Amino acid sequence: MSEFIQEKHDRNLSLKMKALKGLCLMSEETKWSIKCCVCNKRIRTNKKLSYNLTEPISQDTNEGRYLVSILRRHSAKEHPSTPVWNSVPEKRFTTDSKTPRLEFLIHQALRAGGGAGGFVPAELKQTDFLVSFIVRISNSITWFRWNKMAPKRIARLGEELSLGNSAEEHLRMTLKIVYGIIESKQFVDAMSTHSLEQLFNLLMLFFYEMGRYKRCPVFPLSERIDNEVE
Repeated sequence: MSEFIQEKHDRNLSLKMKALKGLCLMSEETKWSIKCCVCNKRIRTNKKLSYNLTEPISQDTNEGRYLVSILRRHSAKEHPSTPVWNSVPEKRFTTDSKTPRLEFLIHQALRAGGGAGGFVPAELKQTDFLVSFIVRISNSITWFRWNKMAPKRIARLGEELSLGNSAEEHLRMTLKIVYGIIESKQFVDAMSTHSLEQLFNLLMLFFYEMGRYKRCPVFPLSERIDNEVE
């Protein structure tokens, strides 16, 4: 369209003006919207926002809270089974919850290990995703031994420290299983049907969404992890 505008159209100035107006609208739409990494649609905003798919969103600011809000609304409407990873809320433990305490602890560890500072895949390559996964799951495993918050979280669940050993064993088995999945033809097929952003989002949902590590469509652990540990 920009090339068309630069050409001479002496006999049809109105056509050139329409093209110029369309180009301005496209530019304005890009500035006042963000692209969804899941469906590639643009999400309209009421302000100019800075969004980075590879980083967690801090909700300490009004902008961060607004960004999370519009991402959640869009995901709920367009693709509820696959949200944008950095808009997924952390699940908190309550005494009346029916979710096993072990699952809450695994959820805490995965989010702690999967956050900022992990390797981000630069290409749709098995090696890139393997490194990205190993770094994050290793951080999740070491969280139990080296992070002072781990024993506090376990105590808040009303459990003994041995629960941390069980959760750590689950994560070690998860590492073993997913390592094999990423090296399989199944993952090669997934790379052919997903963009880099879509596959990275699924990887991060594995760490950020409660229970996702068991039902992820690309890294399907199903009940294998429970069977292996038992």
